[in-house]
Amino acid sequence: MASLYKRRNKWHISYYHNGKRYQVNTTLNANKTNKIKALKIKKEIEEYIIQTPVYSHSSSLREMIAKFKNDCLTLKSKSHNHLFNQSIRHFLKKVDEEIKIEDISQTDIANYINSLSLKVSDETLDTYIRYLKMFFNWLVEEDYITRSPIRKKHIPKKTKKNIITFENDELFKILETAKNSDINYFKLLKMLLMTGQRPADILNLRVLNFDFENKIINISISKTGKEIKFPLYDDLLNFIDEYFQDIHKAEKSEFIFKGLTLETAGQKFRRLKNNLKIENPKKYNLKTFRKTFATNLAKSGMEKTKIAELLGHESVKTTMKYYSDVAVESLRKDLNKLLKSN
Repeated sequence: MASLYKRRNKWHISYYHNGKRYQVNTTLNANKTNKIKALKIKKEIEEYIIQTPVYSHSSSLREMIAKFKNDCLTLKSKSHNHLFNQSIRHFLKKVDEEIKIEDISQTDIANYINSLSLKVSDETLDTYIRYLKMFFNWLVEEDYITRSPIRKKHIPKKTKKNIITFENDELFKILETAKNSDINYFKLLKMLLMTGQRPADILNLRVLNFDFENKIINISISKTGKEIKFPLYDDLLNFIDEYFQDIHKAEKSEFIFKGLTLETAGQKFRRLKNNLKIENPKKYNLKTFRKTFATNLAKSGMEKTKIAELLGHESVKTTMKYYSDVAVESLRKDLNKLLKSN
């Protein structure tokens, strides 16, 4: 199953697994004493090959999903794992999990995308397609399939849209309804609104992230791996003092929103919108709190670099989109001043 050989005065091991040839440099000098050690390594490799399932183009979608998760997502963040799982969950509604991976067709992809486009926002759809594409690209790279069934024609063209923020009256209804029905969920929504952070990053906050002495929240940005120090400004500090009264006594490792996951938070928000009969169900999502926070800061005149720092943006170019309404308002004032009729 595996071969031991000498190369450049070192013991090397060669073996085939899942149709691929692997070569291992044991780094052991090629002498009789080390040969015993090298043979032990060879035996361990052979045992690993026997115990590890053999995958091929005839493997099922279910098997390959499990292998992809194990090989590629084990060390990724909870957010990455959640988004991949959501993407695959929707895909499995259109394709049987026991289908051979070589039999997944372009039609299956088209059906998946068409179905999702009726249920989720364009932004979410784009995210789910990216994760599915990542999975199929991995299958190609690992030689399980020759070509990904996802083609450019399947991917909807991105359209530049205006940033949607909450209407004041609808935001009030959302917060009041949450406050009266689920106080813990209300606290989450208010934290999203008052910090402008991504839902996954707020849900990952623990007591230890709060430095009350220096008035800072240490936030890890799951999307980029960046860490930011978010200031505990007066209104936010007052809100925490009122609604998180036990935070000073709690264990440092304790989650602020224990029991809430990204998935359950999203489900609760969809139910909330339905109960309030908000006309367009795709109009708002949990990221709308972030967009509202950033847009309000831009309208107030805060510098782009400061907003970028608060949001954890790696480039100010990303922040610029929140200034479109500000620019229009400035142009309106200029036109009124210049073209004012005598």
